[in-house]
Amino acid sequence: MDPNFDPVTGKLKEGRQKHPKSFIPNHGDVHATALELTGIQSSGKGRNERSPMKFVLKS
Repeated sequence: MDPNFDPVTGKLKEGRQKHPKSFIPNHGDVHATALELTGIQSSGKGRNERSPMKFVLKS
């Protein structure tokens, strides 16, 4: 989700640098974000220890 990376290949675009706060989300990030968007607090529930993706919640 970093614009410095090609969305198709996932490779860093030539002449660009990775943003220090960018990361590759996994299923845990997506699950926590989905729960947060529906109003369910995911902390302390299940085995997922990932936090929701705050930049998605701001949209």
